[in-house]
Amino acid sequence: DNSGILQKYPSPLSFTKDEHDLGTTYLQDLGFSHDDRLVCLNVRDSAYLDQYYPRKKSWDYHNFRDCDIANYEEAVMWLLDRGFWVFRMGKAVKSECPFQHPRLVDYATTKSRSDFLDMWLISRCSFCISNSTGLDSVATAFRKPLLLIDFLPLRDLRHSEVSIGVPKRLLWKKSGTYFSTQEYFEHPYR
Repeated sequence: DNSGILQKYPSPLSFTKDEHDLGTTYLQDLGFSHDDRLVCLNVRDSAYLDQYYPRKKSWDYHNFRDCDIANYEEAVMWLLDRGFWVFRMGKAVKSECPFQHPRLVDYATTKSRSDFLDMWLISRCSFCISNSTGLDSVATAFRKPLLLIDFLPLRDLRHSEVSIGVPKRLLWKKSGTYFSTQEYFEHPYR
C-alpha cells in the first residue's frame, strides 16, 4: 500500500525567486491579495487538438471527451460565493467564458496566458478542477488536490492521494438509461 506516499515528499518542481515574483506580480495586478485562494478550472474542448495537432482528418471522433464551459457556471459561482478566485485555464479554447464575475479570470483567453503562468498558477492553487488533460499532471506534481469531472474514458482517471473523479454521464439512446459502472468498463471509448 503506497497510500499517502506523494504527500510525504515535496514536489520535484520549483520556481526561482524571479519566477515567483513574476507570478505574484501577475496576481497582484488583478487585485489578488496574499491571503486570497484560487482554483484552476480546466474545461476540455476541441480547440487544443485542432490548433496544436492539425490533421488532414477531423478530430471529431474524439469530441466525446469535450465539455462545455457554460455547464460549469453553477459550480464556479458557488466557489466565487465562498471567496475563491477561479482561473479558467487552457492553452487554446473555443470560446470565451459566457459568465462573468470580478474574481473569475478567463485566463485562457488573455494575452497574459503563458506556459510559465499555467504551471505557476497551478502550483499556487488550492485545488484544480479538470476533465483529464495534460494539466492534471502538473497539479499532481505540485501535490494539489484534483477534482476530475466529466472525463472519459474511465480508465483515464488520474489518481493520487488527493484526487476525486466523476466520469461523464453516458446514457443509452434507445432506453435513456445511464451507464452502469460495469458498462463504463465494457465500453471504454478509447
